[in-house]
Amino acid sequence: MGIFGNAFKLPQKTPLTEQEKAFLLKVCGEIKKRKLSDIAGIIAEGTKPVHNLTSQAVIFGMPFLNCVFKKEDVDRLVSILQNPAALDFFKDNLV
Repeated sequence: MGIFGNAFKLPQKTPLTEQEKAFLLKVCGEIKKRKLSDIAGIIAEGTKPVHNLTSQAVIFGMPFLNCVFKKEDVDRLVSILQNPAALDFFKDNLV
């Protein structure tokens, strides 16, 4: 494979931490409270291929995001977007 072995490699599913699960459950609860779970599920599934790119965009914008949000929250968002298991957990808890 040579130099291109890792060029297009996507992250593997890793188990979620309890903090990540609690964060996702809180987000799911807010979505359910507003009765937007169907739309959120469609959007989450439709944007699945670009979640890794979105996490890179969040990393790029970290200096600005850290002015508004806590650094820990931004780091948590990046790790969640990079983990395919997080999307599955999110979709399972929307129902």
